[in-house]
Amino acid sequence: MIPWNTFTLSEIGQILGGLSGKSAPDFGEGELYVTYKQVYERGYISLNECERVVVREEEHQTKLAYGDILVTMTSETRDDIGRVSVIGTKVIPNVYLNSFCFIFRPYNANFFSPSFAIQIFQSVFFLRQVRLIAQGYIRVNLSKSSFANIQISIPATDFERKQIADCLSSIDNQIEQQQKAFDTLGQHKQALMQQLFPLRGVNTPILRLKKYSSTGSWKLISGEKLFECKTTKAGNKQLPILAITQELGAIPRNDINYNIIVSPENLANYKTVRKGDFIISLRSFQGGIEYSEYDGLCSPAYVVLRKNMDVDNTFFKYYFKTKPFVHELNKNLEGIRDGKIIRYSQFAELKIPVPPTKNEQADIAAIFDSLDKLIAANSLKLKSLLAHKKGLMQQLFPK
Repeated sequence: MIPWNTFTLSEIGQILGGLSGKSAPDFGEGELYVTYKQVYERGYISLNECERVVVREEEHQTKLAYGDILVTMTSETRDDIGRVSVIGTKVIPNVYLNSFCFIFRPYNANFFSPSFAIQIFQSVFFLRQVRLIAQGYIRVNLSKSSFANIQISIPATDFERKQIADCLSSIDNQIEQQQKAFDTLGQHKQALMQQLFPLRGVNTPILRLKKYSSTGSWKLISGEKLFECKTTKAGNKQLPILAITQELGAIPRNDINYNIIVSPENLANYKTVRKGDFIISLRSFQGGIEYSEYDGLCSPAYVVLRKNMDVDNTFFKYYFKTKPFVHELNKNLEGIRDGKIIRYSQFAELKIPVPPTKNEQADIAAIFDSLDKLIAANSLKLKSLLAHKKGLMQQLFPK
């Protein structure tokens, strides 16, 4: 086997800055420039997503070229510093880079091709070096001089570099397609929620399930009639403590490795949650009310809701996440240091549109349950592909 060659980045390329001396009036028209968001989110830069900036001839700003590697040089966390995108277009117009990234330009773009560069700059070995040299706490920054001293190992032959790039690019294509499928399902769910639940200011949805078209209009029922506020203290201290999350709802803390020790004295003040209850959290003003699939305990800071009427809980699991409901929930909130707090009295006054029969409620919920299962399956496949690529890169690149 032919050994790999080790270089510092300064030996195989030069580092150039992005735009400088720009102010707000310069943006919105003029030449194309690559935004920070593009570098952060994309492997290959799409010129269709660029924004515009005025660049005058006397400014001598650096224009991007084929093979350029774009690097984020500032971030809120070490895990996000040093994100990389590449210019894979061989013929590009005058395009510039935002001020919060810099350019690594290989001396030989054929030797250090974009398809190979993007893979090596995403390797665990490379990212570990980036995080070690990043500086700062509130804001993490990456200096050009430190970046230039990073060492990388590169296969000596064009053939091996191409084989590695082709192999990993093939997986990237699968990941991209799977991500698109996942995103499309999420968009479909949002569109369906807008059609099967009433929009703001109306009591009936755009679409009604056909078999319920003659069962009467939806009714407006107050939150107080639908759900009561429960303040039962922790009678069974063996129940799991629940984390209240926007993504997963109410879930045992141990299931998400959220381990915070609660003293017996404090635990005695925790509230009892039953399966099917809803929880108003300190973040409900952002994403709605959370549903619990578990019996458990929650912090006394939360409001626990339990149904007063014979309704389908799962219907409200989805309705409480709709944009019209979250908008109504946000009215007349009380401010706190870390956000806003929603009290039961505010929820109780809301008029909530409810299908007249429990069967219709259940059938609407079943549609979204089925869609959520499909989304979860796609998410699992996406995570499997990402894990496969990570494992393969650990074997292909030096540690």
